[in-house]
Amino acid sequence: MDILIYLLFAGLLVYAIIGFLVSFGINRTSGKKRSALKTSPFVSVIVAARNEEDNIEDLLEILLHQTYTEYEVIIVDDNSTDRTRNFAERVIAKEIKLKDKSAGTPEARVIPARKNVLNWGPKKNALHTGIESSKGEIILTTDADCRPSKDWISQIVSFYEDGVGCVAGYTRLESHRPGFLEKLKSLESLAMAIIAMSFIGLKKPYIAGGGNFSYRKDLYYKLGGFGENAVIAAGDDDLFVQKASKVTKVAYATSKDSVVKSILKNDNYINRKKRHMAITKHYSYDLIALGALVFSFIAVLFICLAWSLFTLNIPLLKIAAVVFMLKVLIDIFVLDLGSRLLHDRYNLLEVLFTELLVFPYTIVLQPFSLVGKIKWKDRSLCTFMTLL
Repeated sequence: MDILIYLLFAGLLVYAIIGFLVSFGINRTSGKKRSALKTSPFVSVIVAARNEEDNIEDLLEILLHQTYTEYEVIIVDDNSTDRTRNFAERVIAKEIKLKDKSAGTPEARVIPARKNVLNWGPKKNALHTGIESSKGEIILTTDADCRPSKDWISQIVSFYEDGVGCVAGYTRLESHRPGFLEKLKSLESLAMAIIAMSFIGLKKPYIAGGGNFSYRKDLYYKLGGFGENAVIAAGDDDLFVQKASKVTKVAYATSKDSVVKSILKNDNYINRKKRHMAITKHYSYDLIALGALVFSFIAVLFICLAWSLFTLNIPLLKIAAVVFMLKVLIDIFVLDLGSRLLHDRYNLLEVLFTELLVFPYTIVLQPFSLVGKIKWKDRSLCTFMTLL
């Protein structure tokens, strides 16, 4: 039992240090001041869309009426089998007719994804097609199910100060029918965004969200595009921001209007976790080690709680319960600090319930997500083992 207690407190110490570093990164992000840009760089907004007939029109209505003026919109149709392309072209045609009556209407077009002869990840192939066709100095990507604000482009561009080559932003998950499970998914999304923002503040980016992500086009080509990671099913955001941080400054957009809303879909949650977990093998060793430390701490804490309850070991149960409560306090502190900066809110009761779910989530769901086939937009791409 003694060794379990030692491991438990060692894990708590490591977890507290990580919590301090995350908080420090958040504060570094919040302390950065933006200065007015001398010029307005031309921006290419690129959307890789496959079977998005239910979303593409609403997105285009927003993208074509931004307050920023120097930009274009490119919809890359990734071999859709529905009416995505027809619906997108219809909205664009309507805007062209109104162009004479409304000055400043941006150029917009729908193009097909190039033939994927190199067997790239489908989304990367579609994005590359859009980038090759773009005229912008800055590439700004979002997804068809996202809903940015009318000031989105101008807010993202404002973070491109001297030396900044890549800007990530927060994508807030929302649902038309917010049940308890949907709220938990939104809370997880907020927590991941806080971590992403913090590590960018620490100058060690490792995750980003493709629904609100941008970079200079010359940086894209300097890095060789998606490079050796192009064949990986996911990672057009995470792996790219990690590579970008080695050659340029990376910023995180924290203004209120830089936040993008995303409609929470009733898709397979396990499949989405598989896509996300599939790329962790390609993270740097220090990031993998950091994740392993957190996993080990949570596993030891679970073992202590479970064993003490099973054997009615009250002294061990008391110690494990105290450690668990301290972990919860660390999590709430970081969550509160980060959510304020991201202009989001959370429910304390939902957080406390989520803390109980962290054990099956970490110990069961995440390892399970490493096996089996990965799907993207109704296509089976590969198994995790083929990515190793």
